[in-house]
Amino acid sequence: MEISENSQNRINLLPEHLIDQIKAGEVVERPANVLKELLENSIDANSTKVRVTIINAGLDLIAIEDNGDGMFFDELPYAFCRHATSKINNFEDIYRLNTFGFRGEALASISSVARISCHSAPRSSPEEGAKYVIHGARTVEHSKYSTHKCGTSTYVKDLFFNTPVRLKFVKSGQSEKNALKRVINSFLINYPQVEFSITWDDQDPDIYRAQEHTVNRVGEIFKKKSRKNRPEILQSYGEYLGSSCQFYISKDASKGYSGKQQFLFVNNRLFTDKKIHQIVIRNMEKFWPQGLTGDYIMQFKVPENEIDVNVHPNKTIIKFLKSNEIFSLTSATAKKLISENQDHITENHALEMNEEEANFNSLSSALFNQGADNIVADNFCGGLNLQRFQNELNQSTDFHGQSSLFGENASGQQSELTISALGENIFLFNHVERGPYFVDAQVFLDDACEQIDIDNMTPLLISEPISKDISDMENLAQYMAMGIEIERLDGHTCVLRSVSHVFEDLPYAKIATNIINGYELLKDLELQVNEVRKLLSFTSFYDLVEKKIAKKISPKKLRKLLK
Repeated sequence: MEISENSQNRINLLPEHLIDQIKAGEVVERPANVLKELLENSIDANSTKVRVTIINAGLDLIAIEDNGDGMFFDELPYAFCRHATSKINNFEDIYRLNTFGFRGEALASISSVARISCHSAPRSSPEEGAKYVIHGARTVEHSKYSTHKCGTSTYVKDLFFNTPVRLKFVKSGQSEKNALKRVINSFLINYPQVEFSITWDDQDPDIYRAQEHTVNRVGEIFKKKSRKNRPEILQSYGEYLGSSCQFYISKDASKGYSGKQQFLFVNNRLFTDKKIHQIVIRNMEKFWPQGLTGDYIMQFKVPENEIDVNVHPNKTIIKFLKSNEIFSLTSATAKKLISENQDHITENHALEMNEEEANFNSLSSALFNQGADNIVADNFCGGLNLQRFQNELNQSTDFHGQSSLFGENASGQQSELTISALGENIFLFNHVERGPYFVDAQVFLDDACEQIDIDNMTPLLISEPISKDISDMENLAQYMAMGIEIERLDGHTCVLRSVSHVFEDLPYAKIATNIINGYELLKDLELQVNEVRKLLSFTSFYDLVEKKIAKKISPKKLRKLLK
């Protein structure tokens, strides 16, 4: 193919405003990113009062007004230039940061995809302030601004007005609002000495007065709207080799993660870390009732030269120089909280015992088919193979964490979780620390299907014919949301073209037929252990426990069922 030489094929330097719009995608993915950057600027400016106004989940307006240090007339435009910052002077300063911002990218990125108006007055000479207006990286106004109060007011309007394609990737209004609330709560927690006023749309403002002690602000964050009083909050403190950890948890617990306030901070910076989160959840199993979780906050103080926040532009991914020490500190602080609150553990243990008794009765009914209308009929498909069940138990030498049911991985080490098939789509999940659980594969698969993504389908090399008279199937597109792509070849023939990543390692042709016929996904199917294990990539074992898809049963109760 010949390529004609023209201007479209030549390498050209992009204009600055287009560069800013492209780079904005790294910093400004959603309104919550804008709010986070503006609040960080207010805190870095030593503000003691911050007023936040948000309209239409931040797409129409995000306004931040503070009483911080402010900026002079001649330096305000620099705040909107790329890589202009007062936080660092050389590369080594990145590892000695005691402020949030340092890249000098945030305001430049935000101003390239929104309309911004900023008023600022310096603390030392508020009459020498400035007003700066910038729309889509283009300066509209720069004028003098004189007032008697110091501080900065930034109004971000019409986010993504010049990049409408970005709006397609903005999630639902409620989802964006939840993300904004999480950002706000992170600042409320870490800066109790700062007074915040939060206004959503046309609602009355929520006022958070300055607090002397962090635990008082934590109580405000943990309080649910459905409750009149704040929940009981427990706390613990730990130190290890120059690092420290302050840990808060609520005594209340519930199913799922919806509405939970669970935060990790290092040096007042919000971050995410799956391993630290799992350490917290595992340790708190002894505190919260089985299958439930509550609110928690863990605040780390680590020497600045032992963390790297320059991993991603959103600065929520942290690299620890001594990660193993941080993991040990996390576990030790959680264990300390548990040891100091044994009375609460006794209460929760009683609730857990009642739940185990209910699971035992359900499994007993399943094993011996005591009626079709009992609770097991709704939660377990098929019956258990008692002989296989007995064989599995006979292989066990010690069901308290040392069972031979635990397999070995390629390195010869004991696996954390072993899965054994005990009957038709009923499996024993035996965890090295938690012990045995029963899981119904049908319920497990139904839960995994909640993660079906029509943009992540796996094309089939050879299309599978659908064994059904589909002459009355007019709306084939409806099946995409269920994880299968069906194509009509003629008036009486359809084939399966692609399947969801959830189904790709399963007998997807039969599952597709069941979907079309309106049957349960696993009708006339029996999953194998390796297929069930692959489903754990969509719903982890710990999530199965929390959602009570995995039902706990004690080793003693298991043996009792076979007597």
